[in-house]
Amino acid sequence: MVSFSSWNNVPCVVNKYLLTTLLKEELQYKGLVITDFDGIITSSGSAFGEMFSNAINAGIDMAMLGLSWPAPKFYSIFIDSVRASVGQGKISLDRIDDAVKRILTQKFRLGLFEHPYAKRSLLSQIGSSERRQVARACVRQSLVVLKKKDGILPISKNIKHIHMTGRHANNMGYQCGGWTIAWQGGSATGTSIMQAVQQAAPSASVTYSADGFGADSADIGIAVIGEPPYQEGNGVILLDPQEIQAVRNLKSCNIPVIVILISGRPMIIDPILSYCDAVIAAWLPGPEGEGITDVLFGDYQPTGILSRRWPKDISQYLMDVGDTNYHPLFPFGYGITSLNNSPAGSPPELYSVSVSTASIHKMEIPFNKKMATPPAAPGGFLVFVNGTTPIHITNLSLKNNDSTVMILTVDSGFVKGSTYTISYSPESIHSYDGGTLTACENVPIYNTLNEYSYVHAIPKKIEAEECFAHQGLNISACYDNGTGKCLTNINNGFWADYYVDVSQSGKYILNYRISSTTDTGQIQLIANGTVLSTFHVPMTGSHSNWQTDSTTINLTEGSQIIRMYASHGGFYLNWMQFSSSITGVQEQAALPQSYQLFQNYPNPFNPSTAIKYQVPKSSLVTLRIFDILGREVTFLVNEEEPAGTYTIQWDASTRSSGVYFYRLHAGSFIETKRMMLLK
Repeated sequence: MVSFSSWNNVPCVVNKYLLTTLLKEELQYKGLVITDFDGIITSSGSAFGEMFSNAINAGIDMAMLGLSWPAPKFYSIFIDSVRASVGQGKISLDRIDDAVKRILTQKFRLGLFEHPYAKRSLLSQIGSSERRQVARACVRQSLVVLKKKDGILPISKNIKHIHMTGRHANNMGYQCGGWTIAWQGGSATGTSIMQAVQQAAPSASVTYSADGFGADSADIGIAVIGEPPYQEGNGVILLDPQEIQAVRNLKSCNIPVIVILISGRPMIIDPILSYCDAVIAAWLPGPEGEGITDVLFGDYQPTGILSRRWPKDISQYLMDVGDTNYHPLFPFGYGITSLNNSPAGSPPELYSVSVSTASIHKMEIPFNKKMATPPAAPGGFLVFVNGTTPIHITNLSLKNNDSTVMILTVDSGFVKGSTYTISYSPESIHSYDGGTLTACENVPIYNTLNEYSYVHAIPKKIEAEECFAHQGLNISACYDNGTGKCLTNINNGFWADYYVDVSQSGKYILNYRISSTTDTGQIQLIANGTVLSTFHVPMTGSHSNWQTDSTTINLTEGSQIIRMYASHGGFYLNWMQFSSSITGVQEQAALPQSYQLFQNYPNPFNPSTAIKYQVPKSSLVTLRIFDILGREVTFLVNEEEPAGTYTIQWDASTRSSGVYFYRLHAGSFIETKRMMLLK
């Protein structure tokens, strides 16, 4: 069959050298040459008749045609055009005779004239238990275990709770791929991988979530991901961003994670490699999901090896064995063929390195076994940015709850768009069983920051939906001021992460646009595991009533990830605006001797006013605004502050005219003053 490909910019379907000179004459091929489905219209020519004659003269013996595309009764157009071309001498009778002879020869060889019909007696074997067992064996024998940490496989059949994620987990069409009874994975029946898991561990609770969350009580997580059904050019080799996040979310529940990859070819798995403990390439297993669980639960050892190299990234996809720079993620012939743990004392294996999604100052280095407590930084490691510039390593430690992963901390944060590598010269990095890490050089570090669509340069207004990851939240249409989107249904424990670049360290005014049906809402802003600010979300009456509130926050210069965490939910969030603040200790002034709250200035004011206060010693300071009914309007300050005199600006542009009160609480000191907003 001649497909849609070209050679030296000549479509193969009209390449006479390939089809006739090489295949039929030099190689003495006696069979017939057929096009792919409608492949004949990719031939050169401005009209159908010219396309057909060019292809047949090149050596095509039979054309596979559609009934109605690209024209009604296309087969009739083909027949009429070929007849006309023969009559006009554009196709010789010798070429027609050769094509007919080749077609008839194969029909005679197959006995189609003596036995023109299928053997209906064999119908009962289609889908029979015997044939399905053969298919199941093919599935398990073709599985390739690409990565496996000690103690992960096989899964115990007595396990109590398995949590699964991924759109391929319980979808037969995705499991089969493009070529099913119907097109693109339709009308497929069989045993899904999720069903097979439940059958293999009948006493286990097998749960599922599309986003990977909800696995906190699980013993292990299984993510079944890959490419959607494809054929004829519709495939992809990059993982879906939602499935990447689902794997990471599953791992964030602090459980072992197994990834089963469903695809017809190698895919780029760098984004998830550091977030899983085992990876199995299951290809397209068809309806026999039990072939996967045969290996997953240890009834059979894995035997599959790669029939082609597995690329690290998209740039390596055309790389092959024998190339000068042959350094794939997994080489041709690779495959782990035992579920046993690595030998005691064997060198630990470094699978991948990636920038942490929790902090731009940290990277995660996973190994195939538990590691011993590392020495002081740098411990033999060297990190380079853009090939040659070294980065100072400040700390090296084991990851909490997972001693197979080391956390390496650098003083200057990782940056979107830069490339990073890590090297290791043997010093004193060991596994818990005494294995010594061997040297490695210029291992690429996966820069997670490159995935982020938004880089927010602070000061800036950040739309709430412009996060790169979130848990539990919905992004919905927002009717605040008519258009846009917002985060809705923000419940307890939900969060959203934002990648920001702060222009300079200091205290910033944060305005946030919210609607809430409760007065118990509370937001924490967190960076690098530290709570930067905690502030209250007041009740607005309904989710269609929006208001802007303010607080202050101390930010450190540089790139960082800020998490908006709902410690108490019940609200919607439209945007957050970070703007430069005029707060700060007055310079060149003696430290105050007592607590004091000054009258705001100007007063009355429109729309903003400055509030000044002083504290004689380090104190927990809160500064709040209330309306005339005693309802809290906003938190301006809520943090520990050293001795000094401070001034903070309150922008009341979204407030109604009237009397407001501001209250300072510092240590045991409490004082309230009145101010007037006149518009």
